[in-house]
Amino acid sequence: MKTAFLALFLLATPSVVLSNNINDSTIVSPPSLEYQSEISIDPLFMILGCTILGYERRISERVSLEGHLGFGSMLFVDVKTYYEIGGRYYLGKDLNKGMFLLGFLNGITLQTTNQSANVSNVFFGIGNRWRAASWLAIELFGGVYLSGNNKATFTKVDGNSTTSLDVGGTRLSGTARIGVTF
Repeated sequence: MKTAFLALFLLATPSVVLSNNINDSTIVSPPSLEYQSEISIDPLFMILGCTILGYERRISERVSLEGHLGFGSMLFVDVKTYYEIGGRYYLGKDLNKGMFLLGFLNGITLQTTNQSANVSNVFFGIGNRWRAASWLAIELFGGVYLSGNNKATFTKVDGNSTTSLDVGGTRLSGTARIGVTF
């Protein structure tokens, strides 16, 4: 009888009376994004003579889509087409900087007076982004290119020196990008 009375009492008593009513004013905010878009350039490819411009757009807190177009030349080979389209997943607590995973599809057409090659790749990699200012991002990343195309080699002989450029096949690669965020 005492147990039934206690159960009825607990059901009928408001939970406010039974609970320890603690008013905690601490508010935990989710991490915030300082930017939604970025326009970038690849300085390492510029040293070789190829300009690669990119655009990245966040579609959620941790995921972004990006695309890159390139033109110019790489060493002694003309770049007829260069494109990348892919995405990123940002790791860590700070969504504005730190490590990320990325993957993209890449296509490139190279040509010399004697030879041309059209290569498509899939790239998987990991990188890190630093914020030099609220509007400036610097990133380094590396990974592996996987291609179903055979490796194409461009060779230039100039006197006693020989310069070669390989595209296609499976290879490791890495680069840097500098971007303006907004």
